[in-house]
Amino acid sequence: MFWNHETETRYVRIKRAWATALKQAKITGFRFHDLRHTFASHVQMGLGDLRATQTLLGHADPRMTMRYAHLSDARLKEAMRSLAHLDAGATLSATSAVGPQK
Repeated sequence: MFWNHETETRYVRIKRAWATALKQAKITGFRFHDLRHTFASHVQMGLGDLRATQTLLGHADPRMTMRYAHLSDARLKEAMRSLAHLDAGATLSATSAVGPQK
C-alpha cells in the first residue's frame, strides 16, 4: 500500500513514519485504524449504498459496516430535509391529482 521510491519496495512497517507525520501535523489522539472509519463514512456518504460499502470494507456482516460508516449530524439533517421535501412533493402531487375540493 505504501511505496518507498528510494528502494523501489513497499514499506512493511510504517509505525515510525506515522508517528512522525502526526507529530509534525500536531495531530493527537488519532490512530491509523481511524482512517478505515473515515473511508467507510466517505464511501457511504458518496454512494449511499450500504452493500457497496460493506463489500469495499470486506465485512461479512452489515452490522459491522454500520459501526464503521458514521454519518455526521449535518449529513443526517440533510437527509431529513430531502425526505421532508420528497414528502411535501408527494402530498402536492396527490392533492393535484384529486382535483379541487368541492
